[in-house]
Amino acid sequence: MRREDLHHVVAAAAEIVGEDEFVVIGSQSILGTHADAPESLLRSQEADIYPRRSPDKAILIEGAIGDGSYFQQTYESSSDVWCSSSGSFVGPQAARAVGTS
Repeated sequence: MRREDLHHVVAAAAEIVGEDEFVVIGSQSILGTHADAPESLLRSQEADIYPRRSPDKAILIEGAIGDGSYFQQTYESSSDVWCSSSGSFVGPQAARAVGTS
């Protein structure tokens, strides 16, 4: 996944949940600060994200653009859900917020 792919996933997520700030977790979070990340860090096609102010809306994102979705089949990238209600939430110390603008 490249930076423009991450922006596409975040923009799609914003449309789905009506939020404009997201937290990106995991390997793709490097794209928030390093547009020129090495190829070895760009292999994943999934962005682990959740809405910053409404983490519980992450499940809506997963259903619409997650693994196996039409979005993934069309754009070869998808979103994974990390939310506090499922117990798989990763706190702010391991994440970076990314806005849609």
